[in-house]
Amino acid sequence: MLLALLLLILGCGDSSRQSSTSDPAASPQTFIPDLKKRTFESTPSQEFTKWQKLVEGYRTDIAKHPDQLENYVKAAEIYLQESRVSGDHHFYIPVASAILDSVLRRQPNSYEALMLRASISMTQHQFANAKQQIQKVIAANPKNAFAWGVLCDAYVELGHYDSALVACDSMMAIRPDIRAYSRASYLRELFGDPKGAMELMVRAVNAGGPGEESKAWAAYTLGMLYLNAGKLDTADYLFQKTLEERPSYSYAIAGQAMVKGMRGEYPAAITLLTSAMEISSEHLFLEQLADLYSAMGKPQEESKGLQQKVIEAFKQHEESGWNIDRELALFSANHRINLDDAVARAKRDHQTRPMNIDACDTYAWALFRNGAAPDALPLIRAAIRMNTQHSTLFYHAAAIYAANNLRDSATMMLSKAMAINPRIDLINHGAADSLRLRLR
Repeated sequence: MLLALLLLILGCGDSSRQSSTSDPAASPQTFIPDLKKRTFESTPSQEFTKWQKLVEGYRTDIAKHPDQLENYVKAAEIYLQESRVSGDHHFYIPVASAILDSVLRRQPNSYEALMLRASISMTQHQFANAKQQIQKVIAANPKNAFAWGVLCDAYVELGHYDSALVACDSMMAIRPDIRAYSRASYLRELFGDPKGAMELMVRAVNAGGPGEESKAWAAYTLGMLYLNAGKLDTADYLFQKTLEERPSYSYAIAGQAMVKGMRGEYPAAITLLTSAMEISSEHLFLEQLADLYSAMGKPQEESKGLQQKVIEAFKQHEESGWNIDRELALFSANHRINLDDAVARAKRDHQTRPMNIDACDTYAWALFRNGAAPDALPLIRAAIRMNTQHSTLFYHAAAIYAANNLRDSATMMLSKAMAINPRIDLINHGAADSLRLRLR
């Protein structure tokens, strides 16, 4: 659910590899590399130009004053911002990580560096590490709203939802801005209040600055809330308005593709998703394309080839330090491939965060797909315990209950799923229709 910031890019650039071993004082040009040209901008935007000038300034300052650590942290923050915009995590995150590590070697309690390091840990799905890192920040600076937001995220991913509420309330009390409203919205969603989630995400959008990536992300997230609720026209409108304010925003284009896919307009969906992939190397888009191929009933050779690309990209993330167990397990279970590996990965993820509803759902789904429906039953019950209004979650419950001959429970779960979104999702709507006929 929480957007995991995975991507598709084949290898790190030389600058990022060199930066991990370079001495910043001796070679700031290598340690603080230029931003990579955005492939989707024929002319560099004002945002990109501004950030590149900032990088050049920090590099100059570091060469002159190598002991002024705040310049390193500010440079790392620019790389993380550009990573988010471009999706080129495999270039920017190693650069930012090396910079922050150099700061922490010299000043282990630098809360600014620890805070960004915790953000990287969250991006790489190292949730327990992120929690430990950000708690050090809060101990030193309890009035830092951003730190409370990272702690909220970590608690959510670890399945400590009540603690996440406390952290979010602390963030909101310090600074009720776009980041605080977004987190509060997600918690409302998790606790089964989609209307409240939408209302708070509207506040988040309204709190953002025109054209800023953070506002575009909030608007995209609002659109996805409506899409997952089956309100396709509203979702499409929000994605289009986002693109009017921030053209070439890849997530909004991918959102439009999902609307087309939900409507069965598959060629248009593929065209839009291909366009999003040309702008950003975000791995999610490749997964969505594989889902579209499956929904279309594309020839097996085409689908298998695309699925293999997804798996190869996942494995590359893993080699680069990402924890991709749940994401790869879910993809494999959805596409009925490598099911033994899917179960093993889902189990490992669940063992590290047994109360997280995504971890419970994925483990249950992988077991079900692998023919172990009885073992999936307690896990899916844990996954739906908060009544989170996701059609896919309730469909998974329906299929697992039906496989365990719990017909009444299966019927109730399937009714809930279809009441939220009659199409369920790209992958499962056909199977949901078949299950509905069997349960009549």
